[in-house]
Amino acid sequence: MTPESPVPRAPIRPYPSHYIEGVELRDGTRVTLRPICPEDEPAMVRFHRNLSEFSVHFRYFHHIALSERVSHQRLAQICFVDYNLNMVLVAETEAGEIAGVGRLSRAVASEAEAEFALIVADAWQNHGIGAALLRKLIAIGPQVGMRRIFGSVLADNQPMLDICAPLGFEFGFPEDGVIEASLLL
Repeated sequence: MTPESPVPRAPIRPYPSHYIEGVELRDGTRVTLRPICPEDEPAMVRFHRNLSEFSVHFRYFHHIALSERVSHQRLAQICFVDYNLNMVLVAETEAGEIAGVGRLSRAVASEAEAEFALIVADAWQNHGIGAALLRKLIAIGPQVGMRRIFGSVLADNQPMLDICAPLGFEFGFPEDGVIEASLLL
């Protein structure tokens, strides 16, 4: 008989369906916030096709060609998530369209810290999706052992700064036009 011992943690965590949540936006529209999954790759291609260069610049800080953003290799890395290391959420409309994406990526220097990033489709900006995604990431952080989340924001990205400020983020002084937004959880 094999002695009883604790079951080891699975190398890849199963899909965290307990993070799925319906939210109502400012205008009454309902979206579902949920972890991304491999089946989202085609929807992510459509999402990226509808982003303006302006939105791409604010998220990535430089131009990234559409062909690169929608390459299977890149999207496979985004959609096939190891939920032990990263959390990628999508805001999905009732029509099945991805309207926004938020992510927490564990920092290399500390397992108790994670970097956040958000991008919202142009047609869905100013509806509250960015704030809803960030609030959800903040709620998930402590559940996965985070004590601090931070993100780099271009100093001229006022909409992103306006999302972070009411949620309690502190801002570092701009360096090379980039501000670090930081929140202790």
